[in-house]
Amino acid sequence: EMLASDALVEIGVHGLTPRPLATLSAHDSEAELVEAREILQSRLHVPIRSIAYPYGSREAAGGREFEIAERAGIEVGFTTVRANLQPEHTEQMMRLPRLGLSLAPHGHSMAFIRGIARGGQHAVLNKGRRFVF
Repeated sequence: EMLASDALVEIGVHGLTPRPLATLSAHDSEAELVEAREILQSRLHVPIRSIAYPYGSREAAGGREFEIAERAGIEVGFTTVRANLQPEHTEQMMRLPRLGLSLAPHGHSMAFIRGIARGGQHAVLNKGRRFVF
């Protein structure tokens, strides 16, 4: 609860089970997100507005899942697509890319974290291509 009450912390939903939403029926996906969101909100006493889609790839979370999350009361969604934010993302808040630090061997280095935040690594990994889906 202390972490959840910090103004710099955003706690989001992931789902009740570690299954890709695309493998569930629309009804089951929505029920899973609604229930997970309600549980977090009741325990933490903060609004839950975001989701990190389980697995988050294009195959695991697409247009149907973005719509389901929005119907479940989610305002912002994060995929696992590793890309830089683009101006077009302001119109696509349910399908944002992630800045990936967790899989990085240098994730503890401030220089590495600054490079990720500035977009350098994702630009190199994506060979300069812009990803907005």
